[in-house]
Amino acid sequence: MIYKLNREDFDYTLVSASDGIWDALPLQDFKDFYLQHKSTVDVEELCRKAVEKARKTWMTWETSGGGATVDDISIQILQLF
Repeated sequence: MIYKLNREDFDYTLVSASDGIWDALPLQDFKDFYLQHKSTVDVEELCRKAVEKARKTWMTWETSGGGATVDDISIQILQLF
């Protein structure tokens, strides 16, 4: 899936991520996460943090007896200025 997030300063950010991200971080959760971190880390680190957060969520589901496995987790963030 590809989502476009409008930033407050009218720059645009394109996010392309696998379902492993979107299942663990629904769109509004990701928007909140992105807005919280966008000014403190670069895009590469933001991607790493999103992957870590999604993986932790998947591992929580795995250990809580849900029988889930960790899905593929990949993300690309492109900031357009």
